[in-house]
Amino acid sequence: MQALLRPITTAVAARPGITIILVVLLTALLASFAPQQELSNDSSAFSPTNDEVLAAEELAERFDDAGTTTLQVVVTGEDVISADGAATQLTIERVAQDVFGDALLTPEGAPGAAIGYLTPAIAAAAQQGIDLAAGDDAQVDQLQELALSGPPPGQAPPPGTAPQGQQGQGQAADGQTPGPGEEAQAPDQAAPDQAAPDQAAPQGQAPPGGGAPGQGGGGLGFAAQLSAGEDPTQAPSGLVLLTLDDTAFADEAALATAQGEFADTLEAEAPPLDALPFSFLLVADPGEDFQAEVGRLFGIAALVILIVLAFVLRASRGQNLGLLGAVRRSLADMALALVSVMIGITWLQGIAVLLGPNYLGLIGQATPPTQIVPILLLALGVSYTIYVQSRYREELNRSASPTPREAVAKLGPTIGVALLLSMVTTAIGFLTNLVSPIPAIQDLGVLAAAGIVVIFLLTLTVLPAGRLLLDRIRERRDAPTVPRHEVATSERSPFARAALFALTPALKAPYVVLGVVLVLSAGGAWSLTQLDVEFDVTAFLPQDSPLVEAVGVLERDFGGGLAETTQVLVEGDAVNDEAFVQVVDQLRTDLVDVEGVVDVGGSSDLAAEIDPEAGAYDAPAARLSVRTQSEEVGAATLQASMDEALQPIQDLGLATTVTSDEIITDGVIDGLSSSQITGLLTTLGAVLLLLIGVYAVRNRQPLLGVIITLPVGVVVLWVFGLMYLTGIPFDPITAIISALVIGVGIDFSIHLGERFVTDLEEAGGDVPTALRDSLTHTGAALAGSAFTTVLGFTSLIFASIVPFQRMGIVTVYAVGLALLSALSVLPPLLVLYGRRRGGHLHAVEGDAHDRHPDDSTAVLAE
Repeated sequence: MQALLRPITTAVAARPGITIILVVLLTALLASFAPQQELSNDSSAFSPTNDEVLAAEELAERFDDAGTTTLQVVVTGEDVISADGAATQLTIERVAQDVFGDALLTPEGAPGAAIGYLTPAIAAAAQQGIDLAAGDDAQVDQLQELALSGPPPGQAPPPGTAPQGQQGQGQAADGQTPGPGEEAQAPDQAAPDQAAPDQAAPQGQAPPGGGAPGQGGGGLGFAAQLSAGEDPTQAPSGLVLLTLDDTAFADEAALATAQGEFADTLEAEAPPLDALPFSFLLVADPGEDFQAEVGRLFGIAALVILIVLAFVLRASRGQNLGLLGAVRRSLADMALALVSVMIGITWLQGIAVLLGPNYLGLIGQATPPTQIVPILLLALGVSYTIYVQSRYREELNRSASPTPREAVAKLGPTIGVALLLSMVTTAIGFLTNLVSPIPAIQDLGVLAAAGIVVIFLLTLTVLPAGRLLLDRIRERRDAPTVPRHEVATSERSPFARAALFALTPALKAPYVVLGVVLVLSAGGAWSLTQLDVEFDVTAFLPQDSPLVEAVGVLERDFGGGLAETTQVLVEGDAVNDEAFVQVVDQLRTDLVDVEGVVDVGGSSDLAAEIDPEAGAYDAPAARLSVRTQSEEVGAATLQASMDEALQPIQDLGLATTVTSDEIITDGVIDGLSSSQITGLLTTLGAVLLLLIGVYAVRNRQPLLGVIITLPVGVVVLWVFGLMYLTGIPFDPITAIISALVIGVGIDFSIHLGERFVTDLEEAGGDVPTALRDSLTHTGAALAGSAFTTVLGFTSLIFASIVPFQRMGIVTVYAVGLALLSALSVLPPLLVLYGRRRGGHLHAVEGDAHDRHPDDSTAVLAE
């Protein structure tokens, strides 16, 4: 490691100007790629690779000739069955016609452009020639109740209420089952000799019953589903379903743009009641609000870190530095630290594009979880700069005639070794997120690992090169003497004194300390088994977003929404047989009794499509689509029930796979839960093996690698305990906690452990003196780094995005406990190990002669 690092810092010391020029050129190059990065909140970035996901992808490819998409509009108020409610639905329909034009399909027999909570009343009013927009609440209630109660015998029902038993169809346009309010499509007409349950709708019309899921079944059976509660004249919320022709849009992006325009126009129209459009295409675009939120959090973190740096890197007045000079030097060191990290973040933005789908294809499109990486690097990267600046100042203070060039050259074989170990172990920690079932979390791990490598390189190049150039400028002016004591870390500083508190219990009662640690760790291990797991794509939207409010109403009043469709991929040659058609006909009756399948007019809403051509696949396939509501019964229960009901199809020798967004989400939750143990063990194992190897080669003491890793494993368990006590679940962001805790915690342990090895050799094997030296010199940097990182992540606590809030809280736990563990768990372990070895540890070759004879411990002895 010294052979690698010494040439780097020696080159920087010899050619600081060239170093800066090369970094500037490379920054300009990578920055030119950054604008190409596009952000998406598409659910595919959160979907694991399993049978259900693969089946959904195959359905999307085989049946991509799709028909329609359903956009839900959630209406809320004191009572939506009212004159204001009627005006709101009519406004929704008018705006939809203006925005979507011919792409908006008119439901067959409906009086307007949509099916909604007041369609029965609007239809009845139209039949009687009443202008409902000019009516009052009592008239609306009367018409709604009359329409839902059904017509007198022998009289046709009002337009928009389908005859008893008639069903609508629903199927996701992309072949994947939509969640609450997601796109739905009607099946096409079956191929010749294969009968489909219903005929496709005529051009320009939605299928019978309205064309959207749930729009079949006349009378109260369907209308009750579009308004909350059972009272036909009183409801706090209602739904309006808009059916769009997918073929009218060039692609999914155009469809999403049109839906966004509709949402903006409807908001500008300001209908009497709150009208909230919802679809997963709208969720998939986080929008400017999300970007603004991330920018605000980053700005807060940078400001807080600057304040901390002003305290940690402050210079004092002295013989070689006046008041103005002290302020100027403090500001310069702060700027160098922040600029180094900001350059690293800029590099990462360009690297992310180069690693992305448009170039190397190693990661996917940018997602909300990956947007936390810059904040993460800002907080962690500044800690690297603190270590480097502290060591540089220490080297200046070691000699009576220090030169900045000598101090920079010594950074590599001294602090550079600890930083390299810290960087490698942190990168390993982040890369273990590759075991996560969620692609977005895998990408986060890759980007965080790449970012920490970049920060390491810039910390050992840009930062010392900039500091060296500034000190040379000072020498050439009127101050030939470089300040020494004015910038040196004081052994009496608050950070150093706080670190020395750990010395007494470590020396006097190491076994007691370790016993307490063991008990607390056991509690943390138990907490790990009790933590809940949550997954919700809408969680990455600001909590005041209308989409979040719409989801809340859908879940509270409509069982998750009326556009949920569960699909079945059926594969095998027998899909072309008459027996398969007969089984499907029978399933329409059998599926009525399946828990979670929506009953419409006495029959399940089952649709079947057949693709007789195998194409790129081994066998023909069929798609079965059934309207469901899994909110009440659970996706796993629905899947199991569907599998059991599909046994007659399997008896024909056909393979079936049940899939939906809800089933896929359930799989994500299971994967997140199981990946915690896997990720934790993988990260700890990889870091442990690395450190054992390093200390076996460098110091001939492999057990040191175990000792330095143990405090980090303890911290992970402690963090799990605090998460349980404060009610923080696992989600796609907190799922990286094992990697983050180990990456941050190992940093503290490595720096203290590395310094102890060197100090013990210099102290002639005197363990108390060596540990006191280590805590004094390194403790201040450790505490300053922890303080900076904690406050940097504290900004996330004030986010309006729940996963970011949780990430901020958990990271504060992690960094605070990592420092506590490094100062309370590692010292007694080092004491016991030092005593066992008789105080004889082999320092890294070259360390001893790099230290100066005037490095007195007189102050410590005092």
